[in-house]
Amino acid sequence: MENNITYLFGAGSSYYACPIWKEQAECMFNLHKVLKKTYTLEKGEERNLSSNDRLIWEISFNGKRALEFNTVDTYAKKLFLADDRELESLKRATSNFFTIWSLTDNTEWKKLFYINDKKKIVKRNEFIDHRYINLLASYLEKGSPLPALRSNIKFISWNYDLQLESAYIKFCSFGIQDFIKGNKYFQFIPKDENSNLDVLHLNGYCGFFGEDDAFNLYNRSDSKDLNEIINKINFVVEPKNIDVHFDNHINYSWDKKSALANNIRTQALNVMKKTDILVVVGYSFPPFNNSIDNELIQAAKNLKKFVYQDPNANIDFIHETFGVPKNKISIIKESLEQFFIPNYTFPENGHAGISHSNK
Repeated sequence: MENNITYLFGAGSSYYACPIWKEQAECMFNLHKVLKKTYTLEKGEERNLSSNDRLIWEISFNGKRALEFNTVDTYAKKLFLADDRELESLKRATSNFFTIWSLTDNTEWKKLFYINDKKKIVKRNEFIDHRYINLLASYLEKGSPLPALRSNIKFISWNYDLQLESAYIKFCSFGIQDFIKGNKYFQFIPKDENSNLDVLHLNGYCGFFGEDDAFNLYNRSDSKDLNEIINKINFVVEPKNIDVHFDNHINYSWDKKSALANNIRTQALNVMKKTDILVVVGYSFPPFNNSIDNELIQAAKNLKKFVYQDPNANIDFIHETFGVPKNKISIIKESLEQFFIPNYTFPENGHAGISHSNK
């Protein structure tokens, strides 16, 4: 019997390509320093800036504010609870940050080498975290005309980045930034509640704007130079462009007022209801996502195995927080160079059949 396998990704799943969630605010804030800008980052300063500077300022400003709340997500929750119009600015800044980060090769900003521990230096400047490519190599099948994801595999992500989608495009013959074409065969952009998405971004995804249509920012620049990329997408912060909106693409799962967030959350719950094996990768289950995480895991009534792959994974935490029986939980804390790939089937009388794969 074929099992339905669902991956739940946190920021650590993009560790080799994007800053983890605790680093995001600082990386946003540091953009103006890397570009040698002397902003005060006080509200109102941006009004007299050029479009390029306004874009840099907005990312750095929101990074600074997010640092006061420890993470971008907690700052977003603060703005949401206060009905603060600055939430729109944060969404735009977050999307622009990840877009620029993905496109540039600026080594000063990215700090190519990160000291993971005293014995090991980990390089973290990959355009696509190699683990996504290896994962899709195991789960893609020959399709017509492009590769298709196995019908029993789904991805739910808390991440804004398009690492999964970029990995899929690597298996296709068109441009690496052509997410619109990729979405026809590996879907992540929702059209309505009936969309059969392969990737469900609970907080939305970066690099797109627009209300009725999705407009791709990624394909506006072929350059890897930081200033040239900013120059190509600076129109999104110009006050005259009142129709440039990010709400349909960056939208927090806990926002019950948002039709899009409700739609994605409902689809994610439906995926979890059919899930036999849940593989959680690089996710710390932060308190501000607890209500949604609890909904998702409680929906998995048919769950046979809960695999938690994270350097800080803890079996007692999962059992006590979500009530998952300990005999269904597998912890992976050491083998992190590849995403865990379960066997496709279980014996009828048990929950064995879990094995590692380096495919």
